[in-house]
Amino acid sequence: MRLTPALTLAIGLLLDPGCAHSGAATPADEEAAVAEGVRAAIRLYSPGSEPARGTYCVEVSASPTFEQAVLEDLAASGIDARAMTACATAPRGSVLWVKVQGYEWMDWMTHAQLDVRGTVEPPPGQGGGYRLSWWRASFRASLGYRDGRWTTLAASDLGRM
Repeated sequence: MRLTPALTLAIGLLLDPGCAHSGAATPADEEAAVAEGVRAAIRLYSPGSEPARGTYCVEVSASPTFEQAVLEDLAASGIDARAMTACATAPRGSVLWVKVQGYEWMDWMTHAQLDVRGTVEPPPGQGGGYRLSWWRASFRASLGYRDGRWTTLAASDLGRM
């Protein structure tokens, strides 16, 4: 049986009337969730407890408008993030390249949990200074919508390529 979006919403409201907006109900919420996934990847692969100062190059497999909104969200949180296309022509000064290759809702009813998958790599010619030297690493971040904002529930290194 396939549920229509209207029926899904009605069932969700009946089952939990206090959670009409418990997760990514708008495109801005979805963009914020993906931005939190990028921040999780940066924390996972940065040395020490704080992300390194510098530019992070970010690519999101989505529309250019969506990617730009993710970059703006990162900038609002103090991360200097640029689109990967800008970094490809001038990689000097960049700290890490983060590519979000996909994301999916784990809680399809309320959109309160999202998994982000992607890769992280150091810029060309910079292999050291991170957790390990590598060419490219895969990551997965599980995010949850808690207290009105997206937070990282878990971030995992899936191995080197």
